[in-house]
Amino acid sequence: MYVVAGATGNTGKVVAEQLLAAGKEVRAWVRSAEKGAALAAAGAELAIVDLEDAASIRAGLEGAEAAYLMLPPAIAAEDYLALEKGRSERLLAAAVAAGVQHLVLLSSVGAQHDSGTGPIRACHELEVRADAAGIPYAAVRPAYFMENWLGMVPVAAQDGVLPQMLGDADRAVPMVATEDIGRTAARALLERATGVIELEGPQRLSPRDVAAVVAQRVGREVAVVDVPFAAQEAQLTSFGFSADVAALFREMNEGVAAGRVDFVGEPVRGQRTLAETLGGA
Repeated sequence: MYVVAGATGNTGKVVAEQLLAAGKEVRAWVRSAEKGAALAAAGAELAIVDLEDAASIRAGLEGAEAAYLMLPPAIAAEDYLALEKGRSERLLAAAVAAGVQHLVLLSSVGAQHDSGTGPIRACHELEVRADAAGIPYAAVRPAYFMENWLGMVPVAAQDGVLPQMLGDADRAVPMVATEDIGRTAARALLERATGVIELEGPQRLSPRDVAAVVAQRVGREVAVVDVPFAAQEAQLTSFGFSADVAALFREMNEGVAAGRVDFVGEPVRGQRTLAETLGGA
């Protein structure tokens, strides 16, 4: 039995589908049976798991030989790192107690650092706790999600601008599609891979490159608008981020610009392009 956390999310859904296609028994963690209906129809067992409840997590892992675990986003958290630390503790303790033999963790580029990376610090904590748990595991460290740009497409279509928070608009940074993340994680589960798996897409792109792709998608010229680091927290809180999470995202963006949020070794390359991810040609 393979457990997949976040099975209706961008990466977890792909992991679950890949495992089912390989003929494996899958227990999909979902927030509701309704949201997991398609996976259930495909043959997955559904488990409604609350990451704030240790007993719920333990029940969700019972009988599993391997599991894909992740920390879901919580942009409104008042103390994001404390919230995710508690989740990491409960997930790894439950995995040990349930006798899970192998884990694949969704981590992040830059997770080798314990500071200066904003919300990625939670991924560092997850890896540290996995080390302490003693269960063989692979940490998939993907680059910046291509899907992060999806929310900007309507803005570009309406106003002809692409706001960006990564610093120099001409500096190419690694990005990857969540489909490639899910496929990589599923392969790591099936192969019982261990160690760090760094992952990026087929090519590095600057925010200006992204604007060109978005322009093709929306059928009009799109200009890059730089959001200075000093203005980012206010803008993010206007989008529903808590003040704490907004400050962490500013720290992460500064880390990207400074080269701190980067790979340790040579990353694996995904195949899906930004144009494909954004629905372009």
